[in-house]
Amino acid sequence: MEIIETIKTFGFEEPQMMLLTIPAVLVLYFYLFKDAGESQKSRKRNYLIIRSLIFFLVFAAISSPFVVVKESTEESAITILLDKSASMNLYENFDSEIYKLYENLKRDNEFVGISNFSEGERTAIGDALYLGSLNPVKNNIIILGTDGESNYGKDMKKTGTNIDSIIFSIAPENPKSDISVSVACDNYALIGIEQKINVVVKKTGSENINYNLNLKVGSSVFTKEISQTKAVEVIPFNYTFKEEKTYNVAAEVIPHGSDFFQVNNRFAKDINAVLGPEILFVSNSKYGPLSEILNAYRINTVNTIRDQDLNDYDAVVLNNIPAGDLKNNYKIFREFVENGGGLMVVGGNNSYERGNYNNSNFEKILPVISVPREERGSEVRIMILIDISGSFTEKGKNIQKIEDVKIKAAGLVEVMDEDDYLGVIAFDDNMYIIQHLIGGEFRYLSGKLSKEELIDKILSFSTTPTQGTIMSKAIRDAQIELGKDGGYVILLSDGRLNFQWDEERSRDIAKTMEENDITILTVGIGESVNSAFLKELSSATNGTYYKPEELAGLKLNIKEIENRTISGSVKISDYNHFITRNMELTAEVNDFNRVSKKKDAQVLITREGETILAVWRCGLGRVASLALDDGSSWAENIYDGSIIYRTINWAAGGIEQQNYINIENYPPEYMNLGVNENALREIGNVYRVTQTGELKDEINKYIKEQKSEIPKKEYIRKYFAVIALLLFFADVCYRRIKEIIKLRGN
Repeated sequence: MEIIETIKTFGFEEPQMMLLTIPAVLVLYFYLFKDAGESQKSRKRNYLIIRSLIFFLVFAAISSPFVVVKESTEESAITILLDKSASMNLYENFDSEIYKLYENLKRDNEFVGISNFSEGERTAIGDALYLGSLNPVKNNIIILGTDGESNYGKDMKKTGTNIDSIIFSIAPENPKSDISVSVACDNYALIGIEQKINVVVKKTGSENINYNLNLKVGSSVFTKEISQTKAVEVIPFNYTFKEEKTYNVAAEVIPHGSDFFQVNNRFAKDINAVLGPEILFVSNSKYGPLSEILNAYRINTVNTIRDQDLNDYDAVVLNNIPAGDLKNNYKIFREFVENGGGLMVVGGNNSYERGNYNNSNFEKILPVISVPREERGSEVRIMILIDISGSFTEKGKNIQKIEDVKIKAAGLVEVMDEDDYLGVIAFDDNMYIIQHLIGGEFRYLSGKLSKEELIDKILSFSTTPTQGTIMSKAIRDAQIELGKDGGYVILLSDGRLNFQWDEERSRDIAKTMEENDITILTVGIGESVNSAFLKELSSATNGTYYKPEELAGLKLNIKEIENRTISGSVKISDYNHFITRNMELTAEVNDFNRVSKKKDAQVLITREGETILAVWRCGLGRVASLALDDGSSWAENIYDGSIIYRTINWAAGGIEQQNYINIENYPPEYMNLGVNENALREIGNVYRVTQTGELKDEINKYIKEQKSEIPKKEYIRKYFAVIALLLFFADVCYRRIKEIIKLRGN
């Protein structure tokens, strides 16, 4: 029985190399016995045997001999981080519950520690996570006791997703009653244009709260009495600024009942009222929503730029002008923009792809190319995720099952087009990037591979299978690789995860992927598939679940999705720009120009993945491309809000950079009170303070899983090489000693 076990755990990676022993021995045999006499044959026979054994040992070492040993993972360490910032004073008995959990975990685990962070009027959760991740133990578990409102230091989401630690969060419950106020609006306003000023009132506690709201703008005062039931209430006020000066805006709430903090009951800011920039409006139509907006500026409306000195203006707005009317003015526009002027190009039936912009000189200035979607090429961006965990295999069949799923993944690559962008990730309780997505976030880390090269990388990939499965990390990494440009995730798995928190986090990540136009297509592989969970993941992104025998239709389904009819409302795709910051947009459009962003352009508004508003800098100037008309036919609703104002102001330049006085208000610690559960779910699973018992069980289960013994290859080449070397020296020494004795005898 022991011999059988030894055979099971011993092998050669390249046993064919040992066959080279045969020709080596034959060559040596003919060399030794070619002219040997009878008296020499016995001595040379012994020499042949020794040298043959040495040859065998050398070629055996070259064949990569290995033994499979069982290796236990390192001990797990638990670090509890307790938020002691001022906002946590809203919750009674939270600290004591965390310390009870600490004592309970210490009974079952050796390495458990607890420390406080952020004592005062700042909450630095990202910093605390980073320091907590520095524990040298491999399996590091972090438990956060916090409300999730980080307002200082490292970004919590980036830090939480980048550190190599498992994160659990405990959120407090039943806060005391408190109310805070803030003002949300731009720091500038154009004279004569009605400005929306939003007063944001936030409350904690389950009870309704009654208060008086006072808003003072300059010398004007507005008062409202409000009964608030929701956690956040936005109360809008409209005000028209009439003079070019700085206005002080102050909001104050006077609660009728209990209020834990009083420091956050008043908020003030300054708004600079300025004259609008000088605009040259080039249009064949003097009426429409766009014209009405531009009337608030210092505007000159013409139907041609002939005889116009563009240097007299801050920006030029072109409304539905065909390329033929612009071809003789390319150099004028180019010089104007490069020297700091602004340009906004509005679409329509005579603009962009309908106005012969494609490949024109004028198009070189724009952040888009005027090519319809169906003519841009059929390349698709796809990340393939391969589950190679032990849960997906049966004992004794691990290697074969993993080879099967690799073959299926390679088969998927085979049916893809050469122009498609593909990336591949394998995962168990670790993650292995077989190939970064070319054209994605990490496009510079590896070059474009042919299908054959990528298939070879997949089939040749090998690792020792483990019994653990952590899927959420792989899904999150696929989301990062695809980025904001969207694409597809093809997940080959049995859907059987080890931990409830991993399942929940995978669902949460899937829900966020639809916002980036990422579709998950799941393929159930294995003998016992959790198809319900895999269907949940795919349906969260309007994807599809497949059985292995249905794989042939997967590529066809992708092409159908790519070629679907474009429909739906426009939406903001990037909130980190002056034009879209703190904005909400809900607008239906009947039609739009089909354009594609250029490499360095920034897309701010999209419609089902199609570019609607793109911007970039050209020299010292700024250019905005709007693939909608002036609101007269296609997109009247988009001219109702502030998006168009902001786009014109950004193109004209300077307004958003006006100097203004930053008034000292109360610390941000007192503004966003209550539990930010969504932020906590982005870095791990969240438990309420009443669920610490469930959390303890989940952690102990995870630690037990990590302690399980896993098979690991251990190469023993050096032993074969050392034995061969010792045998060679022993033979040489023996023969030398024998010769010395013979000489002395003579």
